[in-house]
Order: sequence, then structure tokens, then C-alpha cells
Amino acid sequence: KLLKSSVEVPHIFGRIGIICAFVGTPLVLLADLTSVEKFELPRSMPAYLLVTANALFGSMLSNLLLTMCVMMVGPLVATLGLTTTIPLSLWVESVLLHAHSFQWGYVGGAVLVTAGVALLGWETTEDQKSDGDLAEGEEISSILESRSGPRPRKLGSANDSEAGGDDL
Repeated sequence: KLLKSSVEVPHIFGRIGIICAFVGTPLVLLADLTSVEKFELPRSMPAYLLVTANALFGSMLSNLLLTMCVMMVGPLVATLGLTTTIPLSLWVESVLLHAHSFQWGYVGGAVLVTAGVALLGWETTEDQKSDGDLAEGEEISSILESRSGPRPRKLGSANDSEAGGDDL
């Protein structure tokens, strides 16, 4: 595995935030001084609140949840799960909001993406059943636990005496 299960995601995002603050602030000021990009704060309180909400929910929270999902189920499953947002937004805009009507090509693509993600989930579950890792009726939480990596051994267990116990 590329990622250890002991990686603390909030610490990583905190470090990235500090780096962005120290590197990004001078770059924004430089772009403003050279007239490459005009920098100005929102002029009204509702606009400021919308920008803040977008930063918190649209960027920070979504990236944090995606990173935690990648650590729990792996990058392939997390990325395919993320691609289901496209068919979901298509369905919400056309069926619930009645905001758009889409051509059949879009609808067919959304059906294929959803079917692909569903087949991947079904195949993963079937593989675990055939390997004996998944009992009939087992909940999804146990599937996620099994993908998060091996559990640490307890010191002094029977396995330590067989392996020598000094390999930590």
C-alpha cells in the first residue's frame, strides 16, 4: 500500500494550508501589483458569507472526505464513487429541479457510469464472498474495515514468539 493507516489526514491538510498561506499570499499580492489579476474582498456581507461557505464546504470538506475515503477503500473505488456525482447531478437537474432537459447521449452515459460503479461494487463483494472473507448478510462496515489494512499485532501474542518478536 502507498498510504499507511496511521496517516493523520487533518495534519496533512493543516500543513498544506500553512504552505498555501505562506506561498499563495505573496503570489496573490504580486499578481495584484503587476495588474495580472485584480484582488478585492467581497463588497457585501452575503457575498462574503457565500465565498466562505463555498471555501468550507465546496473545497475543504469535500477534499477531506475524499482523502479519508481513499484511505478507507482505496483510490480506484473512491474515484469511481466520485464519478457518480455526474449522473447524480444530471438526475437532480432534470428530474427534481426541472432545470434542464438532456439529450439521450447524456442520459445513456450517466446510465453506463452508474452501471459501471454498481458492477464494481458487486464484483468486489462477490470476490470477498468467494475468498471466504464475507459472510452472507455482513454489513458494509466490515468490508471497509477489511480494506483499511492489516490490524496491528498485540505484543506478547503467540505470533510474536513464532516470528522472534524482534521485528518491530
